[in-house]
Amino acid sequence: MLAVTFSVASVSGVRVATAQAVDGWPGFQGGPEHLGAATGTEVRPPLKLEGLWPSGASGEDRFSPPVVASGIAVAVSSTGVAAFDPSTGAARWSIARVGGSVFSPALDLGTGAVVYTEGSGGRTSAVVAVEAATGQRMWAVPLGGPARSAPSISGDQVVLGAGDQYLYDVDVTTRSLRWRVRTAGSVNAAPAVADGTVFAISEDAATGRARLYAIDLQTHRSVWAFSPPNVSIGVTAVSVASGTVFAGFGDQYVRAFDAATGRVKWAAPVRGDFSPSSSPAFAARRSFGSGALFIADRLGGLYRFDAATGKRRWDYQFPDAVTFGSPLVWGGVVYLGIDDGTIGAVDGSTGRLTWQTRLRFGAVTALVPAGQRVLAVSLDRGSRIASFVHDPRGGLVDRASPSTIDFTRSLTNFGAAFVVVALFLLGGLQLLVRRRRRELPGAGIAAESNGGMP
Repeated sequence: MLAVTFSVASVSGVRVATAQAVDGWPGFQGGPEHLGAATGTEVRPPLKLEGLWPSGASGEDRFSPPVVASGIAVAVSSTGVAAFDPSTGAARWSIARVGGSVFSPALDLGTGAVVYTEGSGGRTSAVVAVEAATGQRMWAVPLGGPARSAPSISGDQVVLGAGDQYLYDVDVTTRSLRWRVRTAGSVNAAPAVADGTVFAISEDAATGRARLYAIDLQTHRSVWAFSPPNVSIGVTAVSVASGTVFAGFGDQYVRAFDAATGRVKWAAPVRGDFSPSSSPAFAARRSFGSGALFIADRLGGLYRFDAATGKRRWDYQFPDAVTFGSPLVWGGVVYLGIDDGTIGAVDGSTGRLTWQTRLRFGAVTALVPAGQRVLAVSLDRGSRIASFVHDPRGGLVDRASPSTIDFTRSLTNFGAAFVVVALFLLGGLQLLVRRRRRELPGAGIAAESNGGMP
């Protein structure tokens, strides 16, 4: 059974969604409802901007990345929820929302409901479901505190973290709270659910500690837990695939755990910590061997690891931070949105940049596949939604990462520099020897004596 959930996180009060892997397994917290018609369709670079649509938000009221299914896309802002046609941007419906942090919604395929959170206090906070086609409210379940993560759906249950440091499980059928479990900190990214187990990471800003929990979905009892020994806040959301749990921690390590026992399968270092807006993305293409894990750190590093062993296959260093973006793996290409507005496409096999563009409207959040399109939300004031399609006339690049060492060129440059430095030192040494000879007392006397001899 595959995990089907959705993950978002808070950065400067803005909740943004993560991206996903379309190849093999949706290795983000978002599930197949987020894929729409993308499954079986590959949109490869180069891409071109097909449309740029206003989200309807204004000022600091920013939109989340949408969820897409059955020809409709739904996104959340701090004051409302809106649906639009993902191919044209035409508005379908919009409803008011009772404030709160902005997370992307989740889609319940069983009931056709869009599930989202609202409210900024104990009295107004709730999980809400509306009909995807019309926006009509279906149900709402109160929470004890404002949501800190997006909802994750597994069967008839919705799981999320709230500001009172509890994980909540809401029953969709009875429309009531099933259980809540206290954690050691705030859960700032949506839980993942796989094989009847909830996986979530809490962060305690006071102690700097992060803790990964595995909780039985039915009994709400702890199965296992893990906490790195050092300061480790600044985590990703959790991804689960093939019996393995993947997550990035603030101690600058990516870790893989056995989902059943919590045993650490491997741990691999990276250059930075992580944003909880991001998720590891797992892909199982044949060209990726036994499976590949893609992850982006907050410093702009994009990495590919062997999912089974943790061996780093490559990394690509982007020039700006990744606060809102997350890897999207599609057609063997890894897409990533950067804080400076750049959208980059890196070949999943080689790690070389194949295409990039830049939106001049603020940081780019998670990229969302929508049929034969890729949607991106740019977080300028009053977010804009950009739609990209394949451009058969566009150009590609073949660029190595700035962090990659060209050994041939490096050795050549080192050799040339060594010769220059050696010649410089040799010349300086000769001048020094000559000067010292002139300054020696014996050298002047000898000259005088020799000059006075008949």
